[in-house]
Amino acid sequence: MTNVWRETQLTIQYYKIARGDEPIPILGHWYQNATFTEHTIEESHGYWSDLVNGKVDSNSINYNQTSQSDIGKSYIVSADATQSFDIPSESKELPAQPKPSEYDQWYYLAGGVKLIELPEKA
Repeated sequence: MTNVWRETQLTIQYYKIARGDEPIPILGHWYQNATFTEHTIEESHGYWSDLVNGKVDSNSINYNQTSQSDIGKSYIVSADATQSFDIPSESKELPAQPKPSEYDQWYYLAGGVKLIELPEKA
């Protein structure tokens, strides 16, 4: 495994641990072959298709979309999107908020999944 690929994988897998989340599982530890990848994409597409066609309970997921008119159950004409999606018709631009203080420090992981607690500075 190339170093760039491995470091990218580790970043994606562990970046949420510092805020208390579990690691994100990554399928396999190497590039997947084309047959396996094609099967996984087709399977995922089937789940998505069932969702946007109303074949499964969406719970609170808003699956409406503006790009595929052939999926009539979820299709919204783009001209109606602002009203249908309850999007404000004008942006309210505000100044950027200051960065939260918890992001002013480094976080370290031991063994990939355990957050190392550093002593507080006096």
